[in-house]
Amino acid sequence: MIQEYDCYGMYYDQVHVSGEECGDPSHGHPGEGQLSNRRGQSIVRPHPARESRQGEKIVFSSKYWYEAYIGTCDIALQQYNTAHTRREFISQVIYHDYLQTYGYAYLSQPFFSYVGSLYLAGVYGPTNLANKNNIGGDQPNPDRLNFIHYLSDCRQAFGIKYLNLGARLRNPVILTNLPLIDRGQKRSGERLKPMPAIITSAWEAENGDIGCFFMNLSNEPQAFEYEIDLSRFALDSLGTYTVTKRQLGQDTILHDNNPGQVRTGDELESSKLFLIEFQKR
Repeated sequence: MIQEYDCYGMYYDQVHVSGEECGDPSHGHPGEGQLSNRRGQSIVRPHPARESRQGEKIVFSSKYWYEAYIGTCDIALQQYNTAHTRREFISQVIYHDYLQTYGYAYLSQPFFSYVGSLYLAGVYGPTNLANKNNIGGDQPNPDRLNFIHYLSDCRQAFGIKYLNLGARLRNPVILTNLPLIDRGQKRSGERLKPMPAIITSAWEAENGDIGCFFMNLSNEPQAFEYEIDLSRFALDSLGTYTVTKRQLGQDTILHDNNPGQVRTGDELESSKLFLIEFQKR
């Protein structure tokens, strides 16, 4: 396929579904299940044919990858529509260093809260912006498209070293009792667990910088108080930091010699985010 179509990427849909088939080829019946899929991908990944004729690396993507396929996939499609947000959090903590993930949204799930929570979990997506079943028409919804562009600009400006290349840490602590945001339901009809209007995530970059994100998922501005204590994050070492608040197009130094503790209040407009960044002095 790579040589015939000179492609830049391959997507193997639902790779793990056949994992319930027997994995022993000596049994004589069709299909080798999970072991066969793993073996096929292992051939693709390191093989010289994985380089296209233009010399670009071939990206291998899949869905329902599970642990058996770490090391064979570059990026995996995840639904991230579980009823309990803790399960989504744990999944990213365990696997984020090994595999990039991207997601998509269902019609039954509110777009902004769903996509926003994916974003702060370090997930690319969604992939189906132009899907009429998702947006209710043949053309992309401009508000939703603007939101995706905004998130992409934030990712490029200050987010990528954390959300996509960093390691997940404990969340900062929100001290304000905030309203809850509906996340819709799964296709099975099970309701997803509501989320607070302000959501957070914290990350450690490869260079040791710490980034704490805050996003307003509600339709109204939200004022809130929060606390960040780096001693909760089990870092290898602590020191003194320059603390900067980063927004799209604007950086503000909050502290120039901080011991790694911030307790303050702030306000966020609807569907906006900011980053509190700790850079060791």
